[in-house]
Amino acid sequence: MTRIVQLSSGADARLANEAAPLAVVLLNGGSARAVPGTWSATSDLLATELIPRFPQLAFVEVRYRLKTWNALDSCMADGRAALDLVARPSLLVGFSMGGAVSIGIASHSDVTAVLGLAPWIPERLALDGLRGKRLDVLHGSWDRYLPGIPGVSAASSKRGFERAQALGINGTYNQQIVGPDARDRPILQIGFDAEPRPGNTSVWEDPADFYKVPSALECCLKPWSPLSSARAFKHQLRLVASNARTTLQELQIFSCFASALLVIGALLCIPLRDAAKRHLPLVLAMGTLALYPAGYLLVYSEERYLWPVLFLLIALTGQLLTLAFATHFLADPRRRVLLAAVLALSFVKMPLPRLLGSREFGRNTSRFVEALRGTDLRDKRIASDEDYGASTIVAYYAGAKYLGQNPPVKWTPADLYAALKKARVDYYLVWDKMGPDVDLTRFERVKDVTVPEGNGGQTKLTILRLL
Repeated sequence: MTRIVQLSSGADARLANEAAPLAVVLLNGGSARAVPGTWSATSDLLATELIPRFPQLAFVEVRYRLKTWNALDSCMADGRAALDLVARPSLLVGFSMGGAVSIGIASHSDVTAVLGLAPWIPERLALDGLRGKRLDVLHGSWDRYLPGIPGVSAASSKRGFERAQALGINGTYNQQIVGPDARDRPILQIGFDAEPRPGNTSVWEDPADFYKVPSALECCLKPWSPLSSARAFKHQLRLVASNARTTLQELQIFSCFASALLVIGALLCIPLRDAAKRHLPLVLAMGTLALYPAGYLLVYSEERYLWPVLFLLIALTGQLLTLAFATHFLADPRRRVLLAAVLALSFVKMPLPRLLGSREFGRNTSRFVEALRGTDLRDKRIASDEDYGASTIVAYYAGAKYLGQNPPVKWTPADLYAALKKARVDYYLVWDKMGPDVDLTRFERVKDVTVPEGNGGQTKLTILRLL
């Protein structure tokens, strides 16, 4: 439940989870012109998603009296008033100009840390208020100012973050993880270094924790900018091209008519002047179809990220059918039914076989979990030779901590054992066949589990205890 209150400064605040012992104060961006404050769509989205997930946190969205960077003192006064209202340990989350506002009021006694989302950290902004606090920055490499659209470049916020570091302020700066030198997912590269935080089964529960693992930073998570060099820029262009191909292929899987539908929709978006109003829904649909996957093109595109596009594509089909039914050729109801049926079946063609083919997916993993009942792995530290996905599920249901799987190197038996010992692993999971890197004289064979083939997934698991 949320409510709106007026702050002592005259600004407004929207509150949720008011009884929680800790607070998150959301401070949004602004503009050059001095305009009345509005509720931020960015803050509203964050609050809507996070409020039900974190009942232990109070959320406060601030609506400035004036949202302009030419009156930062006024915005900061509104932020301080929000902190005075909640009067409890608080994290400041500042988006764009809100980053400068957050840093400017960080000296408030209730502030514990600042999280900047593409934050504006101008040179003239004093950072002394951050002493003794954390500053963490999340910024996309391609964020920047565009004509008529306020924005902050990654290079700009990086300079501000480096100024903070020079003052001894702790924190992290995050950019895209698909730079020219990045390798595959960190969990596949770092061996048994993926120490989960207290209360978590594995580091995958919060992938941001990989940024705290030195070996993950070294192999896969090096900060970079596509504008830092010609090589980096070419890498980004190749990445966009590859992701664009993947996206178009997935759309064609959604419906074999997807390409034709998109071409027709694009052509109809260039109507005669007298038809512009009639085609406005189509223009909006095509614009949404183009904008939604655009962010993934810069980083990584995959079918599961594009499911919302399937529904947009279905909506586009409906709009095109509405326009088509108004033509003389489709005046015959039988032709209308036939065309609608063919298009509808094209959208069923992909999900139905996949649903039938994946109905047994994960069945074997659940059988391993059942077979391990009675095996005391609770609070034990476990690692595996492969299949971190199945291993994490087993660890979760066994109440264990999962530290990772073998990296893509050839271990000697001595190397493997030393790595497991260094990570203080209690149990080692071996899926399928025992590899030559396992010296059984160094392990106790605790349990062998075999499940029938034909249900998808692994069929054999051996649990070894380190001696």
